[in-house]
Amino acid sequence: MRWAVAVSIGLIFAFASCKGGGDVVEGNVFSPQAIDETNDLRLDPAADEQSSAVSGQLSITGFTVLDETGLPVMDGPGAPKATARLLDPGDDILSEQMPGVDGRFLLATTEPVTTGIVEIEFRVEEDVDGDGEGEDTISQRIPVALKPGRTATLSLELNKGEADGIDSELAVAPQNGTGEFMLTRYEALDANGSHESFYGTFFATGSVVYDVDRDEFLEIGDDVSGSDSNTNGWADDAEALFAADPAPMGFLEGVISGVNTASQQFTVRLPDGSTTTVSLQPFAGLEVLDEDGQFVGPTSLGPHLVGRQAYVEGSTGPGDTFLASWVVVFD
Repeated sequence: MRWAVAVSIGLIFAFASCKGGGDVVEGNVFSPQAIDETNDLRLDPAADEQSSAVSGQLSITGFTVLDETGLPVMDGPGAPKATARLLDPGDDILSEQMPGVDGRFLLATTEPVTTGIVEIEFRVEEDVDGDGEGEDTISQRIPVALKPGRTATLSLELNKGEADGIDSELAVAPQNGTGEFMLTRYEALDANGSHESFYGTFFATGSVVYDVDRDEFLEIGDDVSGSDSNTNGWADDAEALFAADPAPMGFLEGVISGVNTASQQFTVRLPDGSTTTVSLQPFAGLEVLDEDGQFVGPTSLGPHLVGRQAYVEGSTGPGDTFLASWVVVFD
């Protein structure tokens, strides 16, 4: 799956807004082009119309980070000794930079890539995977939707995990409790809108847990977990779909008729009366647009969305499930 933005010029839909009680009433008229242009206004310009860029802010806390020579550097967000890269979907490096003393970095490219991957890599003194050997390398990957002439923004807080921030069942690592886990707080604004997430990467178990109920406490049952064999914070199945040859990008519009938070899926009733199952991918944008066509901010997938009109961008995946990279619901 590629997170390109699909814009259909000239197609206009009469979207509705949902009021109390689940009744749907007529609202303003928004086209996919208008939604895309409104989002563009939130993005900073790039150096020129041919370039796309990612402006990032990184902090690393709790870990004993090592510099290029293998010596520990000061703990905290002041000067993280990490490398930031912008990759294309084939893992080719488009741009690379070490964040400055303030943790900021800028990755830019003139390549015609609609979706990039921001990779953060650093080395720590700790034995994070519990194999008995320290000086491990930590890598995190975040997909970012790019657009020529615009700069996406990305904020990453990478924190060594503490047991009081997660369910006690998650705190038990294999190999006699060895190994570490990392909690990531992530916020982005890109060509797929505004999105944010909080999740845990468990190095010894090769798994990731996403805080889908947005309480910043990871727990079995309320949150969604998955295999993460390369421990980069990106669930294996979602990363595999991203890397596969994609179906053409497209969009849906209709009314959300059902929500399953456990599977991070929802159904959309289309104008012809049929329904489509939509799978909300990790790092996808899910946000609210008000009656004036202005973005209110991110929201979470839950029963409160049932009956709301929605615009969904993405592509068709296995079993005709629509893989959502950006969902806009109307207030």
